[in-house]
Amino acid sequence: MSNTSPVLVLDFEGVICDATQEVARLTRHAGASHSFENTRTMQGHPIDPILLHRVAQVRRFARHLGHFQVALVPDAHTVKTPEEFEALYAASFDASSREQFLASATQLRRQWREQEPKWWLSMLTLYRGMGAYLRKQRTLYLVTGRDQESVLAFLSSKRVVVPPDRIWEAGASKQEALLAIAQREQRAPSQLLFVDDQPVHVEAARQVGIRAYLATWDNAWQATEAPPPVVASVPTISLRALQTGRYPDKDLARLSLS
Repeated sequence: MSNTSPVLVLDFEGVICDATQEVARLTRHAGASHSFENTRTMQGHPIDPILLHRVAQVRRFARHLGHFQVALVPDAHTVKTPEEFEALYAASFDASSREQFLASATQLRRQWREQEPKWWLSMLTLYRGMGAYLRKQRTLYLVTGRDQESVLAFLSSKRVVVPPDRIWEAGASKQEALLAIAQREQRAPSQLLFVDDQPVHVEAARQVGIRAYLATWDNAWQATEAPPPVVASVPTISLRALQTGRYPDKDLARLSLS
C-alpha cells in the first residue's frame, strides 16, 4: 500500500452494523434479570417499539454495553449532551445495579452467540454495500466498544475477514487506541481516516490531528427529531461518500484507500 494512502479505522456499531434489535433485546432481558433459558422461550416475542426507540436514542451517547440500561429510564429521550447522559445514568442506577446489568447483558450476548447463533445473527444488520466495501480494504482497523469475539463472528458470517489484531476493544476513549494504531503503522495521525457514530469520539480524534468524521446513517441519528447541538461542531460523512471515497476534506479526495 502506498505511504500516501490513509489507514482506515472504523467503529463497528452504527458504522458497519446496525445492532439496535440485538441491544434492545439485551436491554429488556438484562433489565428484568432474565436467564438464558427465559430468553430462549421469548425469541418470538416482539420488541416494545418504545424500547427500540429509546435504545436508538441512547446509542448517541452509549460507550459500552452497560450504558444501554439508560434506555429503561422514561426520561432517556430528553438527553441532549454526553454530560446529561452520564448524569442520568449515575442518578438512575446505583453501582450494584449497573454492575449486575452489564454482567447479565454481557453473558446473554455470549450465550446467544455461542448457543443460538442463527437467531443472534438475525438481529444484526450489515449496512447496504458495506460488505463489498470492507473486502476491498487493504489496511483496515476496527476500534469498538463491543467485544472482539462477537465482531469476528458477525464479520465471518458476512464473509468479511479482518485479522483479530486489527480489531481493538476501546472503553470510554478511543483516542489512545487511534494513536497506538498510527504508531503501529508508522504513520502520522493525519494519515488515519476514522469514522465513528459518536461526536465525542470524532472530536477527540480530531484534537490530535486525525481525519475523523461522524457517520450519520445509524438509527441513533434517524431516531433523533432534532440533532443535538454537539453534532454541528463535527464534520459528517454519508455512507455513499465513505464508500465512493468522496471525503469532505479536499486533500483526502485525492487519496485512495483500496
